[in-house]
Amino acid sequence: MLERHSREVDSASFLDRISSLLPDIRARAPATEKLGKVPDDIVQTLTDVGVFRAVQPRQWGGLELDLATFYEGMVRL
Repeated sequence: MLERHSREVDSASFLDRISSLLPDIRARAPATEKLGKVPDDIVQTLTDVGVFRAVQPRQWGGLELDLATFYEGMVRL
């Protein structure tokens, strides 16, 4: 499972991945608000993009991005 996120991802591609998710997340915001939690499929998509391993070291399966890039991604979300 760790190998899934271990390939190199640069800052620009990480931010592009985040930005590509925004239209769907925005469109689903009212339904998400009613649900009272982030839907499981969105959490899975964020996992697939590498959000939860963005700053984790590569040697442990993370993307090892710098904090500025990670925070920029979180601001976009």
